[in-house]
Amino acid sequence: MAAKSLIEQQKVNYLFIKWRQPNFANITNQEQCFRDLRKMGVPETLMFRDFAGFRTLDSVVRADKIFKVQAFTIVSQKFHCERALLIAKAHNIDAICFVAKQPELHLSTRIREVFARIKAVLDLILGVEPYFLGEPQPLPNSTTFINIDLNHIYSIFVKSH
Repeated sequence: MAAKSLIEQQKVNYLFIKWRQPNFANITNQEQCFRDLRKMGVPETLMFRDFAGFRTLDSVVRADKIFKVQAFTIVSQKFHCERALLIAKAHNIDAICFVAKQPELHLSTRIREVFARIKAVLDLILGVEPYFLGEPQPLPNSTTFINIDLNHIYSIFVKSH
């Protein structure tokens, strides 16, 4: 898994796993990811969970406003990078993207992305904020940061040096 490799290469200090609560299927996937990373030797002390990262808007903005990670690299499929960077730019968040190897996209994923992009643009026009913000909870010494978003096949946010 790329997350483990980035930890081993000391490219990141922490993993940040988006943890959606409303959809129990995603909780299973996210818990499995957490367990897999532990089995691969990633210490739990390096893994943090965002229980309110319901969608890309939430993850990008919460990384900045709640977890105080202001500059990061998004590693994901091209279609997701484009949308995440649009959101980051609109919120004045310093982000860049690294396009990861992308598995074959099914028609349902392509259709979903069309609607996700429309929603992202509407959210920006209407000034929609993340569902939950709350008090800041800065990550300890977050010099480098990675966020795994399990709602997409693979999405990672890494704080830039």
